[in-house]
Amino acid sequence: MDNIYNFDLLNDEEIKLIDDNVLIYKDNKLYTFIITNKRLLVLDYPSGLYNSMEDLRISGKMNYIRMKEIIFERNLDDIKLISNDSGKIKISFMDDNFIEFKSDDVYKAIIRN
Repeated sequence: MDNIYNFDLLNDEEIKLIDDNVLIYKDNKLYTFIITNKRLLVLDYPSGLYNSMEDLRISGKMNYIRMKEIIFERNLDDIKLISNDSGKIKISFMDDNFIEFKSDDVYKAIIRN
């Protein structure tokens, strides 16, 4: 089954890449990265812990389509530095936060922007 995403594009925003198998090193888990001409988006399924729709689905009282939602987003203009150390990509942002992940395709898509 293909993933379904719950997010809206901004005006004049175009998707450049969707990668559903990006490893984020912080928690050693796979996420979906979407690169547009304006933003970097990280998506995942919402937590079942705080999701009433997921509670209803699990209990069999209701069916709904699970969709990945944005859990992290940054404008590409907020990127200060991108480094690639033997496949471990680190993006540092203007506010000194950073994200470390593994995906050559995401790295190439961001560099092209």
